[in-house]
Amino acid sequence: LLATCAGNRILVQGTGRIEIVRGDRLERVYFRIPSVCKKLPKESKQDLLLTIKRDNQQDKIEDFFERSEFLMQEMIHREKLMQNRKFTLLNRYESKIDDASFM
Repeated sequence: LLATCAGNRILVQGTGRIEIVRGDRLERVYFRIPSVCKKLPKESKQDLLLTIKRDNQQDKIEDFFERSEFLMQEMIHREKLMQNRKFTLLNRYESKIDDASFM
């Protein structure tokens, strides 16, 4: 029933989930995803996923937290830029502009 509600899509898109192992139990923690997170470019997210250290759990977590500060600054910067109408138009047509620049 919930899946058919119009508000469900908004709820799902704005909610994140992490899973934490405590002892022998798996706990799910749900949280609201801040709107600024939608400003993270796909390229930055892909770069993080492909280049994060994966030697062990400790390195993975440390590398993620070290990089998260830069990513947060990038998202905040892009959010401020989006308040500029000219940038918003350029951003909307970014892929078309990229394609045209190679012609």
